[in-house]
Amino acid sequence: MYGWRVSITFRLVKPEAPPSCDQSILCENFNDIPKECGYVPYSSQSDGSVRNTVSRNPKRDHTVSRNPTRDHSCPDHSQNTVSAQKHPIDSYRNVQTVYISSSMFRGLDEAKLSSKDQKAKVLYYPGANSSQMIKRLMEDQEFKSMDKKKVKQVFLMTGTNYVDAVSNGTLPSHVAIQGINEICFKLWDIFINAKLHVINILPRVDKRKNMTINMLNNTIMEICKRHGLSFIDTEHDVKLFSVNGFRRSSYFRRGLDDVHLNKDGILRLGKHLKFLAHNPDILSGKIARY
Repeated sequence: MYGWRVSITFRLVKPEAPPSCDQSILCENFNDIPKECGYVPYSSQSDGSVRNTVSRNPKRDHTVSRNPTRDHSCPDHSQNTVSAQKHPIDSYRNVQTVYISSSMFRGLDEAKLSSKDQKAKVLYYPGANSSQMIKRLMEDQEFKSMDKKKVKQVFLMTGTNYVDAVSNGTLPSHVAIQGINEICFKLWDIFINAKLHVINILPRVDKRKNMTINMLNNTIMEICKRHGLSFIDTEHDVKLFSVNGFRRSSYFRRGLDDVHLNKDGILRLGKHLKFLAHNPDILSGKIARY
């Protein structure tokens, strides 16, 4: 009678470390797959509807992970969290990178956009077109408190709230173009030491609205080309939110709102913008695509 002998070998596997927040990125293209060229650590936040400024309640401050094994986001090395809560306005004086938009930037987390090399500030104004955005920006106490000379980069997404009115004929296209042109030059004039990067308007589902978006994006590209600004095209080379001419709706909110990004979309946009902000040479001298 034969007996069977079973041998079991155990091998210890070293757990994979999260991506380093301080890694140097040498590539020239973005890829949001972890550990591949161009990946920049940026974790999705728990609630995309909450504006991420300095926490008003220290007991609910999410800038520090409660469970480090499940959060690979980068801590904000550029400020002391406690002192920032006591003096929130003072913490804006050393901002190097500013992100400005309507509610399209609502879910961006400035702590995760920041690193030990640069401090980020997100300013967004729900429902504002370009002209309204300028007015609200000038009245914003957080914006007023910034040391504008220390800002090195400004990322602007504007024109989204012109699309519906231009598409249905209630607003002439030249009014929208004038508003976009004005905010670009206002920011260029205010941030005298900064590079201005203008991001394209994101695609919709409706064909007529996409025709308007294409027209406005081409105009924005021409403004950037004419005046030496960089135009960030998210849909041609990188294809963040569309493929083969069709929008990737899995990155947008469902239902009546076909405009705003969902949590996955915000995560994707945040990682991409952080990559560009930390690799400014990629955008240097570029006009339409990078």
